[in-house]
Amino acid sequence: MTCPALVIVCLAASAAFGQDKNGLDTTRVRETHKVKKSFGATLADIPGEVLKLPVRTVRLLGLAATSRPISHLTDLINFAAPARPYVPVVGYSHGAGVKFGFGLRKLTKRFWDDRLDFSWYYSSHDYQSYQFRYRVRETFVDWIGIDFHYRYKKRTREGFYGVGMETPEEYEANYTLESSEATLDLPFRTDKRFAFGVTSGFLLSNLSDGRDPDHPGTLDSLMADPRYALTPGRLDGSRWLRLGLILEYDGRDNGGQPSRGFHVLSRWVRYLGTGRSEDMGYYEAKVDVQHYLDVWKKRILATRLFLQRFDADNSNQLATPINLISRLGGAEGLRAFSSSRFIDNDLVLASVEWRFPVWKILDGFIFVDGGRVYEKITKAPVFRHWKGSYGVGFRVWNIQEVSFSTTFAFGEEGTRVYVASGMAW
Repeated sequence: MTCPALVIVCLAASAAFGQDKNGLDTTRVRETHKVKKSFGATLADIPGEVLKLPVRTVRLLGLAATSRPISHLTDLINFAAPARPYVPVVGYSHGAGVKFGFGLRKLTKRFWDDRLDFSWYYSSHDYQSYQFRYRVRETFVDWIGIDFHYRYKKRTREGFYGVGMETPEEYEANYTLESSEATLDLPFRTDKRFAFGVTSGFLLSNLSDGRDPDHPGTLDSLMADPRYALTPGRLDGSRWLRLGLILEYDGRDNGGQPSRGFHVLSRWVRYLGTGRSEDMGYYEAKVDVQHYLDVWKKRILATRLFLQRFDADNSNQLATPINLISRLGGAEGLRAFSSSRFIDNDLVLASVEWRFPVWKILDGFIFVDGGRVYEKITKAPVFRHWKGSYGVGFRVWNIQEVSFSTTFAFGEEGTRVYVASGMAW
């Protein structure tokens, strides 16, 4: 049989088998129509689709993270990396609003403490900060270091309630603080843990009207308001030279997630007025003691005691400016209260934290703060009229430092939320 005849036979057989006994063509493709779901059936599908979302999101993020542009972005915001030359600056606080900025740093390969830092941030409430720091553990000889720090800051809504612990919350006012500060420390290290040395520097500050429209902010009106009992000098700008002594003992096992050991930092500084602050002077003393104890498998009990005293010379003709004396409140202590909520000459702050691992470089913590300010601590009952706060938070750390944290603090004046690329202790 020839090839054309074979083709004809095959086509005929196919046509015969494609016909059923009723003569219908079963080889024809039938058109299908999607059945529309009722409203009730659509609602019933929602829980299943919601459950699929996390899986789909993880898959999407995994695919995105492997692409070259996205991988560069994730490297940029990797807070767990200890040696990144660039550091994102982000944060939130009640006074400043939302902060955003950028930092650059250089870490040497030989010493982790040798570093050059520059950072800048701006906030939604027009807060500004520019700072530069150079720190080297060993200079010409291996037992002398250098720590130089310069910072300019402008805070447009610095809170003020009056001086002392008895200032009501409804007295809240605000002012603008602009300052430039430079400090040069020369620590002498007798061993890896202990250092003592000298500190010097200058501080220039100016106060002007606050920009918070919801609270009083005109300096003249604040001086005239009897509720604040302000005396001449409290709202003045000032110029200061500083000279003092420093002492530090660092027995922590590391700086990012210390689980054992003490860290003690003490400063005694003499303020000498110059320019508009001539013939004025102050003494400032600070002691910051921190202790860490690994109770069980990185469940860490962290405690802190901070003492500060600010004493004016008897010959001073003006009162101490409110931006200089001891301040209590904000992210660095008594976290449920606004920044500088309580101010006076002397201060005591105590904090206890229970830190626990959550996932790899992510820790959670529960804390309790307590403290107060004093006109003169030696003439007042130390443990009376304290204010307290408590709360929870999370932090991301690396071997050198805490790189990101979020805190929820609760107290008698409400709830405060802090988000920051860094932590005070």
